[in-house]
Amino acid sequence: MIEKSELGRFEFEYLILDEAQRIKNKDSVLSKDLRTYNTRSRILLTGTPLQNNLNELWALLNFLMPKLFDTAEDFTNLFTVEESQ
Repeated sequence: MIEKSELGRFEFEYLILDEAQRIKNKDSVLSKDLRTYNTRSRILLTGTPLQNNLNELWALLNFLMPKLFDTAEDFTNLFTVEESQ
């Protein structure tokens, strides 16, 4: 990420991120830095399964499609099942 200011001047066709589990925290420095790049398409590669919660999945999907997966709260509500009384 040393070159982030220099790379940020360009528009990329693709941003391909290997070890994508490194951005499962939307507030991490790496995640924030990568989100600043101007790209037409993004591809995430990982062999690590999601282990903890829906917020991790949301963070990856939000990176790929921020307009569709806007907030973690809305995403979580899609998968929340209320028990009937």
